[in-house]
Amino acid sequence: SSSSSSSSGRIHGGATNGGRGSSGNGSAGGISRRELLLSTAGGAPVAAAAAATSAAATTPPVRASPDARLGFEDRVSEFTLPNGLHVVLLRRTAAPVVSCVTLANVGAFDEEDGSTGIAHLLEHMAFKGTSEIGSRDWRSERQALVATDEAFYELRYAAERGADAARLRHLEDDLERLSLLAASLSVPNAYGSVLQQAGGVGLNAATSQDDTRYYVSLPSNKLELWFAMEARRWQDPVFRELYTEKRVVAEERRLRLDASPAGRVQRAYASAALSNNYRRPVIGSESDVGRLGRHEIIDFFNCYYGPTNLTISIVGDATPEQVFTLSERYFGGWQPADGYTKLPSGAALAEAAATEPLPVPRDVAATLDAGGRSLRQMSEAGPLVMLGFYRPALLGHEGVPLEVACELLTGSRTSRLTAELVLKRRSLLALQLDPAYGGEKHAGLAVAFARPANGLSPEAAGQLLRSELDGFLQSGPTPKELDRVKRASMAGLYSALQSNLGMANVLAEYHAYTGSWRGLQHELSAVDALRGDDVVKAARTYLGADNCFAGYVETLPSAVPVPVPTGVPEA
Repeated sequence: SSSSSSSSGRIHGGATNGGRGSSGNGSAGGISRRELLLSTAGGAPVAAAAAATSAAATTPPVRASPDARLGFEDRVSEFTLPNGLHVVLLRRTAAPVVSCVTLANVGAFDEEDGSTGIAHLLEHMAFKGTSEIGSRDWRSERQALVATDEAFYELRYAAERGADAARLRHLEDDLERLSLLAASLSVPNAYGSVLQQAGGVGLNAATSQDDTRYYVSLPSNKLELWFAMEARRWQDPVFRELYTEKRVVAEERRLRLDASPAGRVQRAYASAALSNNYRRPVIGSESDVGRLGRHEIIDFFNCYYGPTNLTISIVGDATPEQVFTLSERYFGGWQPADGYTKLPSGAALAEAAATEPLPVPRDVAATLDAGGRSLRQMSEAGPLVMLGFYRPALLGHEGVPLEVACELLTGSRTSRLTAELVLKRRSLLALQLDPAYGGEKHAGLAVAFARPANGLSPEAAGQLLRSELDGFLQSGPTPKELDRVKRASMAGLYSALQSNLGMANVLAEYHAYTGSWRGLQHELSAVDALRGDDVVKAARTYLGADNCFAGYVETLPSAVPVPVPTGVPEA
């Protein structure tokens, strides 16, 4: 996939190229819940959606009742296996194809300090096959993998204790030799090849701060093959080629972050402006990833990859009875490993998010009331201004009006600030207010990115933007502006309905985040019920000058301007 900035900071890794990660759009299938809800900026779950949790089922699925607003409820079925794995199906019989998404409710935010990047690295490793898929001789390969691990940990131990260069070179040669031996006993890209030879397309995965997703589309008569392959991936994974893949990730990090002016600028900004885990890039730090071995990968997998943290969503030509039978056959006996942790979702996630403090660093909090804090940088990415506003997780009742406010301000050419500052006065070359900088499951930032026009300094552009924001806080939206956003929310839904993969992604995300795919209904209703006063209240609460951390980026001499970034570093 092509390189682009992403407000979710999501990284896409693929099986088509051996699991190598490449940055892409913000969500699997090219559409997110926010993009669906508000066309460009999108919405967030509300408390009512979080309360709509699904009960565990041990009987065949029951179809949902029809709803005139969405029009496809009568084709949605869902069930929960006794082990907690939830499955959602939207039946569409126009073509003999299905799209399948597995959403793991774990992302980079859940990593511990010192182990950053492990969620993304595990996403790469999930395409490496099983003891049966990808091995020429499993008994011999397993022994070679154990020897490779021992060599890695010996090298790590020696490096941390300051061994001399000759000793380290010798240990590096041992690790390389054993890695090559293990590789000779495996079949490269075997997992992906099986699905691709069966007609699978778009086989890929994506890691963000908030979750990790695995997805593919394939002929409907190959659905059982997908179930069999997906079940073995989680119940019998072999994390082969780890130390080779770490070099791939290191190069990815160098290209996307270290060698990218925009990436370096936003990394510094996030680190200075945030106190929670959204401050860290999804791809992790170079030193943390360098220390990761197979033991750490296995421990992270066993801790978080289990049936209650996974949601499977299927859209296409399949029956509820077929999906239920296959789910029970291939996933029914799966039990999590010792030490497994179920992460909050649905109502529990909303409840936990409601108690999170705003992620204001201690040194920043002391000066916010005096007019805010700022970070100044010199970079090839300049000139650029970033105004970041602290906000709670976008899972509570404040989420929808705040995101609607961002849409009203910069979501389209007719939005208030874009029309005035970019198109009419031409003071800015580009402008976007991203409500979910980093992610939306936890407290974070809503960040306005602006590219000053020639001759305007970043500080002057920030003052101009602040002045226009203050005007909106005083007047609020007009009925016409609010109606435009409400109509855009339905347009986003109609757009998503054109894609099986897009809908599979949306249904899985709604279940994981709000407790039910019907969170989509609640959010659409919340948008439709919004009044101007609701939007103004949210905007005044969070978009004020006394809640702002600014970033000003001056252009280095002779630097060539680059496109305005629209999210956290490609990580």
